[in-house]
Amino acid sequence: LIKVSCIAFVLTLQYDVFMELGEDENPDAVKVELMSELDYFFLYEHICDEDDFLLMKQIQRLNPDFYGYSTMLIKLFNNT
Repeated sequence: LIKVSCIAFVLTLQYDVFMELGEDENPDAVKVELMSELDYFFLYEHICDEDDFLLMKQIQRLNPDFYGYSTMLIKLFNNT
């Protein structure tokens, strides 16, 4: 049994979503960068290729396919 403590705080985050396009113009990978103007030392990067996404999709029981992942992320960030 592992106990995790959590501290809630509010950060204003900026985000960028990048897609690496393959030869057929479909994304090979999606990269997300989260950063804060209030904390210059805060940077979170997430890089996800199709294999990583399929594993995450299986574990988290996600519905969209890999090609809709970047769109889903942008909608999520815009709604928060």
